[in-house]
Amino acid sequence: MLEGQAKDAGLLILCNPHNPVDRCWNQLELEKIAQICLRYHVLVFSDEIHADLVMPGYRHQVFANLSREVAEITITAHAPSKTFNLAGLSTSSVIISNPALRSAVSPLIEKMHLGMGNLFGSVASNAAYLHGEPWRLQLIRYLKDNIDFTESFIRENIPALKMFNPEATYLIWREFRKFRFDDETLKNKLIHEAGLGFNQGTEFGPGGEGFMRMNIACSRSVLKEALGHLQMIFSNIPVNE
Repeated sequence: MLEGQAKDAGLLILCNPHNPVDRCWNQLELEKIAQICLRYHVLVFSDEIHADLVMPGYRHQVFANLSREVAEITITAHAPSKTFNLAGLSTSSVIISNPALRSAVSPLIEKMHLGMGNLFGSVASNAAYLHGEPWRLQLIRYLKDNIDFTESFIRENIPALKMFNPEATYLIWREFRKFRFDDETLKNKLIHEAGLGFNQGTEFGPGGEGFMRMNIACSRSVLKEALGHLQMIFSNIPVNE
């Protein structure tokens, strides 16, 4: 399917690791994508903002590091905002190895006033990357415990609710299709009955119908409360097996 679409494409936007389904693409998968893009002269914009949030047992592969050829067609985007909660400081990086491509992109960044940076963001980013590794490792452990707690809770209390176990990120992709609600009804039930604000699967494009995305980057007490609300509303609803 990707190869068929690549024939008429100029740019592939790659989410690496993937959001919302939380895949940590392995090297073989990325090499196949790279081969297709090189074959059909497709540029790649690789969004790697969740690269620091890979769960134990998995390893992030920087797309541009696959080869020099791949680096020549790749624009890599990264930021400390997800890992270190610095979104309010509006600091990110765009890495372009190819001088000609960089020369083409730089004027667009300047035209939109995105390339100026800011002192607070620069200092915070520098501090995060130089001194934040012990904290990041603690964060990964806490997030993994939250994921395991959520998986166990759902399995025991709402087995009809399918959960995709994240390989990366702090976001959980959940399938509500067995409950047979349309997307608007499902959203209203979650908000007005369970008091929960998930991201609708349809926000991420076709195929997201019947899915919701949940953020588990919170304290365990908040997570327990949210799952309790979910159980209260969905545990006794008849499902479509």
